[in-house]
Amino acid sequence: MRSAGLTKSLLLWSVTGKTRLTGTLSYLKRDHPGFPARNYSGPRGNLTAQWNATGKVGVQLRLARDISTYTANNASYTTVTNFSVSPYWLVGARTTLFASLQHGKQGFGGSLIGFTDEDRDDRNSLG
Repeated sequence: MRSAGLTKSLLLWSVTGKTRLTGTLSYLKRDHPGFPARNYSGPRGNLTAQWNATGKVGVQLRLARDISTYTANNASYTTVTNFSVSPYWLVGARTTLFASLQHGKQGFGGSLIGFTDEDRDDRNSLG
């Protein structure tokens, strides 16, 4: 059985009439009684800035970080950090056209004794 601790904060802020910031921030701690090599902790959360340039066109920027369990001999947890830029256009009352450019990094940590941590994996996507 494992125990978990999570502390969380929330941000909602209308910077101007056209710009809004939202986000969450938390700190996760996982303890595995009887198997302390699997314990991990760290920050996680996201920050999103949305700018509505006009009534129909805008852009969204997002930065996110997550930490979660990943069970293998060479890793006990994984961290994922993503950044995205997503412009959008409200074509009609029920239609929105958007694109997204993302860059992500995934890291692994908490290897067991006798093993080494896995390498980091970078990812890009366009959609």
